[in-house]
Amino acid sequence: MKKTIFSLIIISLLCLGAMGVNAQRMGAMKDTFTKLNQEMVSLSKAGKYESLQKFYEDDVISLPYNRPMERGFNEILAGYKMRQNVGYKLVDGQMTTVELIIKEDLVVEVGTFIYTVSFPGPPEPITDNGKYMTIWRMQQDGSWKIAAETWNSDKGQQSQQRGGAKQQEPGQFPSTIIQAPDTKTQDDR
Repeated sequence: MKKTIFSLIIISLLCLGAMGVNAQRMGAMKDTFTKLNQEMVSLSKAGKYESLQKFYEDDVISLPYNRPMERGFNEILAGYKMRQNVGYKLVDGQMTTVELIIKEDLVVEVGTFIYTVSFPGPPEPITDNGKYMTIWRMQQDGSWKIAAETWNSDKGQQSQQRGGAKQQEPGQFPSTIIQAPDTKTQDDR
């Protein structure tokens, strides 16, 4: 009987120890992705979009909010440059990791964001909040790169007038305003 109780105590302590190690690992992983996200936001605020390439795998897939799929960093960069050329600028931003799903060399990061952007039209920058999901893959050198990403706003798509100026609801993020002038919106298709 004493051996059974002793064995149960040892097994319980081992399980608790394993949970503690896992919690430490999860905390360290969360810190890693928080730092990566902060660096990406800083580079975006500075308009240094080419420098973001180090965060992406060559064959990355991006599923941006209210725009077609982008494959590879060159398409992602073209999207950044197009928005920059029409006056879009990230004024401030914060990404918060809510959950990590870890599986061998892949991590699925689920989080929230708050971005403040300026662009032609509104007299003041607009703040948007939403959620994102990023799939990170560990590289052979131990670094993490984005294999796939997607995000969208919690505020919904803005209202538009057909054939005329685009109208903005108070507090709405003007996602279609930052499209290239010759790009059709979903409503125009």
